[in-house]
Amino acid sequence: MPAALPQATEAPAHNLPYRLYVVGGLDSTFQPVSTAWRLNPAQGAWEELPSLSSARAGPIAVAAEGCLYVLGGEFCGDALGDAQRFDASAGKWESLAPMLEGRIKGAAVAAGGLVYVFGGQDGLKPVNTAECYDPRTNTWRALPPMHRQRYACAAAVTPEGHIVVFGGELTDQGCAASVELFDPKTEVWQLLPAVTTPPPGSNVAITATGDRAFTVGGLGLSGQALPVAERLPLGFALAAAGQGPDMAKRFAPPAWMSMSPMLMPRHLASVTGFGGGAVVVGGKGPTFEAVSAVEMYDADTNAWGPLPALPAARLRAGIVAGNI
Repeated sequence: MPAALPQATEAPAHNLPYRLYVVGGLDSTFQPVSTAWRLNPAQGAWEELPSLSSARAGPIAVAAEGCLYVLGGEFCGDALGDAQRFDASAGKWESLAPMLEGRIKGAAVAAGGLVYVFGGQDGLKPVNTAECYDPRTNTWRALPPMHRQRYACAAAVTPEGHIVVFGGELTDQGCAASVELFDPKTEVWQLLPAVTTPPPGSNVAITATGDRAFTVGGLGLSGQALPVAERLPLGFALAAAGQGPDMAKRFAPPAWMSMSPMLMPRHLASVTGFGGGAVVVGGKGPTFEAVSAVEMYDADTNAWGPLPALPAARLRAGIVAGNI
């Protein structure tokens, strides 16, 4: 039986239910696609939505004010600056002003009526740049850069209104990875205590409130996909905010904790926070082929459960959950 979907963790936007969206990515022949799908909690099935204006892999997806924003991505090696918005009530896409720079697999959040975008890759290298979009004026504005370059990172808004950006550093195995906190009011970044680097080839996600991170999948020594999953409480990092330069001495970072293994080994999957847990979509499976399987982690039971499979195999797709 499919796993039970969580209830909305915030006030619904425009009375829309809490749903899961998967956009773009690569198909089973590893070609970029423009598809957009939505998991309907009431029906327990995927709905096909109008397609994006163009195909792309590695786009950034974020929910804001009842709309789905799809930003950037990659096509034929080029980083896209393209920005699109899907109005769930009207059921159509709208083209927006492009980002200030192209980004592949960055992170984005919505806060204070703005959409914030962080990191990613510019087609050649990871970047530490950030920018924000104002829907009222359809304009982008550059923000102070992060302390670290981050590719395939995760971000969330804390209950206090700060933005936490986690992971995405291309470090050697065993080195420390960092967490950063951004204050939208002062537009100042703070580098927080480091944590142990996630396993190589894994993907990271973070809960909507930024209190817990997840890492899923990855590659074994012989190149095979792994079913491993781990979680990391981020409360220590948030508690260290504003504590001064010697905070690392007072806040010892915890280690990653093992979770129940996923139902399917995979890498190059898409993962997002989903309620208090996480959802993993597609990727390369144990036979190195793209898969359509979807599964959800329930943090209360420490167990993975299947969700309806995608209509077709996908990897490096954009994914987000929210009231959209």
